[in-house]
Amino acid sequence: NNGTDFHLLFTDSGQQWGRYNDRLRPFYVKLSTGDVGMSHNLTVGGQITGNGKMVLGGNAEVNDVLVRSDKTLKSDFEPLTNALDKICSLSVSTYIKDGKDEREAGLIAQEVQEILPEAVAEMANGKLSIYPMGVIALLVKAVQELREEVEELKKNQKLSLLIKYTKEFSLGEGHS
Repeated sequence: NNGTDFHLLFTDSGQQWGRYNDRLRPFYVKLSTGDVGMSHNLTVGGQITGNGKMVLGGNAEVNDVLVRSDKTLKSDFEPLTNALDKICSLSVSTYIKDGKDEREAGLIAQEVQEILPEAVAEMANGKLSIYPMGVIALLVKAVQELREEVEELKKNQKLSLLIKYTKEFSLGEGHS
């Protein structure tokens, strides 16, 4: 404890990785903020619970992600409209993201923000991030709109065929 930070240095006998003087701190608590830091792997066999944000500098590899979506947690519902037009206005690209070597595929947050601002968040560093569930909701609505269009086309096609056969039948009877 140096008055500002509290450090726990776990070492095996003869190991050097737990030294404090060369600033390697495997586990520490910043007393002024309550931040907890760790510079090695962390394995949790139970549950991590918190009310704040989890910020990771790398990718997260998980078995599943659950997003709270219960109706009782929501209010002020408004329908999403023109989803198909909105989806079609987005650029889908592959790119290399800063700090990575591998190509990714995805959307540009600024474009998503223009058509569905509720699906975009500004991070502390001013960069934009996308809420995937917002984009999924837009995609679901676009599929629903497509289905409506297909059903309308089918109905019009049946009507056109009915008119055609009615005319042919009428013409055929008139010539007998």
